[in-house]
Order: sequence, then structure tokens, then C-alpha cells
Amino acid sequence: MAGIDFKSVISNWCLALLLGLAVNAQTPAMKINLNTATAAQLETLPGIGTGLAKRILEHRAKHGSFKRPQDLIVIRGFSAKRYRLIAPYVTT
Repeated sequence: MAGIDFKSVISNWCLALLLGLAVNAQTPAMKINLNTATAAQLETLPGIGTGLAKRILEHRAKHGSFKRPQDLIVIRGFSAKRYRLIAPYVTT
């Protein structure tokens, strides 16, 4: 196939895998605003399932808008490692 450098594609994929990065087709193309996102939008983030998305929405409803993305860490089930995984994809 002309135009596709498979060696480069495979090399980049392997590098991401070795670095522990999520290779997920559903990773959002644009940053998701934590203060306006729906559960479905939150679930597109790597490592965020139905339960954690629900807890994020509940926290937002109870405590108001997030001041900064790092505030997610106070939610049960969130860790610094999980935050680092989604940090490039979220904003407030």
C-alpha cells in the first residue's frame, strides 16, 4: 500500500505499549471539559468506566465545578497514576 509507512506505525505503537500508554481507539480527539462532560464523554477517557464516570458527575453535582483537573484525585477510585493517564485529555 502506497503512502502508509507500516514500519513507522508499528514502531510507534510498540513504543507506546512499552511506555505503558493506552493505545485506545476511543481516546478523545479533543480535550474533555470536566465541568460540562456527560457520563458517555467521560467514559471515552482511558481507564474511566461507568462507575468512575458516575462518581465524577456525583462529585460535580455535590461540590460544584472542578477548579483544576487535578481535583479528580479526591474522588474514590482515582489515583495519581490514573490521573496521569487522562491528564492530556481533560480540562476545566
